[in-house]
Amino acid sequence: MERVVSLAKDVAEQLLFTYPMNDDKKMTKYLEHIRQLPVDAQGHPLQMSPFLIMMLLLFYLLPNPYKGFAILVALVFWVVWWIWNFIADKKKKI
Repeated sequence: MERVVSLAKDVAEQLLFTYPMNDDKKMTKYLEHIRQLPVDAQGHPLQMSPFLIMMLLLFYLLPNPYKGFAILVALVFWVVWWIWNFIADKKKKI
């Protein structure tokens, strides 16, 4: 990890930027926290990403009177997420 920070600092110096060391430490701490979460908590952002992309695309592409329908993607995500967790719980019990 130190090698990556060193490389990032070198690149920042070459481009005449100040490397945000404080932000780097906070982000590293946050990522360590995420890695220590249970597996079912870690999968939530991965499951949400395609739905978020679809929602944004629909909101951008649909005509004005229909933009509200983009929110339906969030409801579909919620249903898929609960089904996903239900199946995961069933597999744990087996």
